[in-house]
Amino acid sequence: MLALTQLGHTSKAYTLTGNQSLDYFEVAEILTEVLDRPIHYSRPGLLKFIWTLRNRGLPLDFVLVMAGIYTTTRLGWAATITPVVEQLLGRSRLKYRVDRGYVWEYGSDRPTLLAGDHVH
Repeated sequence: MLALTQLGHTSKAYTLTGNQSLDYFEVAEILTEVLDRPIHYSRPGLLKFIWTLRNRGLPLDFVLVMAGIYTTTRLGWAATITPVVEQLLGRSRLKYRVDRGYVWEYGSDRPTLLAGDHVH
């Protein structure tokens, strides 16, 4: 990326996004199709989300980062798609569509992320 190899980017912050935004309901639909079994997004409240992750033994600092990401996405604050990637690359970004093939390609080696009947 130009930001890593050219001058003028020190102390700058960039909002990098993909070319597609999905809510948790859409993710559950894709996982249902790929895994060929129902995956339900139960829309847990923030406290339940934190409690569930802590009960799974995850460290508090990790849980708090996940809670921030979860809240941002749940409230739709992460839905914006920016042109910053193209501007920094100096070309069009790679196009992708999160679908059956994408989940298999990027999710098949991480079965623990896809295990369970609910996305929390």
